[in-house]
Amino acid sequence: MFSRVIRPVRASSLQFVRFQSSSVYKDALALLKTDLKKAMLAKDTLKGLMSGIKNKEIDTKPANHNEFLLFELYNKFINQRNESVKEYQDNKRDDLVEKELKEIEIIKSYIDQLPVASIEEIETKVTDLIKGLQSEGKAKNIGEIMKSVDWKVVETEWKASQSSVRTAIAKIHRSLTQ
Repeated sequence: MFSRVIRPVRASSLQFVRFQSSSVYKDALALLKTDLKKAMLAKDTLKGLMSGIKNKEIDTKPANHNEFLLFELYNKFINQRNESVKEYQDNKRDDLVEKELKEIEIIKSYIDQLPVASIEEIETKVTDLIKGLQSEGKAKNIGEIMKSVDWKVVETEWKASQSSVRTAIAKIHRSLTQ
């Protein structure tokens, strides 16, 4: 069937010499690999963010789709990752701790782009409000504090959602009463 016979290949006298790669070449490849890893990690993180946002859009009315909703979602994602970091540290999984911390940094970069007050800024304003009410003798319970807030201007003047202000009031009131 086959008219040709395959002959064994004879070893040739030529030897191939492999040259060492230069340090610049190695550094460039290392940089490329780290950038690839960052892009892949960011892609996974971004897919998770988009999925969470889409789920929240389905659950809420379109009138509530604003920067405050995104801010709360991003903070929720950061809190989830912070809890994961604690668990991974307890189990001595430093590789997963690094991954979660990188994801937190990626999410924080998106929070910084939103025209919303940070949690620290909100807590500062709430602290000032509570201290002002205490000096007047009106901040005896959390209900009085909630009534004193002008909820119509929270989003415009404070640049914060009502739920984040309520959370900050509860947190600070708890810390001041203990």
